[in-house]
Amino acid sequence: MIIQNNVTAINGPGILLDRSNYNTIAYNHVSNVNSSGIWLEDTYGNEVIGNHVEYSKSGWPQEYDGAGVLVDDSRFCKVIQNNLIRNKYGIVIGASPAYGNLVIRNNIVMNDIGLVASWGRSNVIYNNNFIENAKQVHVEFGSSNKYDDGYPSGGNYWSDYTGVDLFSGPYQNITGSDGIGDAPYVIDEDNVDNYPLMGPFSSFNTSAGYSVDVVSNSTVEDFRYFESNSTIVMHVSNMTANQ
Repeated sequence: MIIQNNVTAINGPGILLDRSNYNTIAYNHVSNVNSSGIWLEDTYGNEVIGNHVEYSKSGWPQEYDGAGVLVDDSRFCKVIQNNLIRNKYGIVIGASPAYGNLVIRNNIVMNDIGLVASWGRSNVIYNNNFIENAKQVHVEFGSSNKYDDGYPSGGNYWSDYTGVDLFSGPYQNITGSDGIGDAPYVIDEDNVDNYPLMGPFSSFNTSAGYSVDVVSNSTVEDFRYFESNSTIVMHVSNMTANQ
């Protein structure tokens, strides 16, 4: 387990696993590295959870170097609840065979490209927040992945999504909003988020051992759960008249 380290100003990858399987990389802070922040190379079954990676730059000859998290030639890895901010690439899933990887609940913010999918197939990517990346997703070499978890779990939040939410249900044909856009978010014909979220995704833990998932286009603050009467209290800010 690689946990709670502060890695900064490195002339190379911040954390690199090469042909090393079933490891956990969790709650590290990686910044200003001259390569990828967290790099998985030819690995299987690793977990990258709760890390903060920012300002990764391309410095090595590896294609798509400079990623917050680079999942290269790796299978059945999990990238969960990471903050990937102002890197050259937020997350890269590259090389063949890169398949069966799970990318969920990450904040992918203000990167040059939010997600690169190159060669990879059958990866699952949902409940992530793609916010103000210069380009949200780049797909090449026949990469085909799943960008939602069906209904009602939904897909991802895309800050450039222009759809509306007037309907609900698996086919979005029932009158009434449900926090999911009525039209898909189309990356290309083989990569489609069928249930784009209308607001950023947040997940809060409770003392009862369950998590509460919230989709809101307001800012959710001060989440509290009262076990005595099973009550949730949370404050929201930045509301406008149509929210």
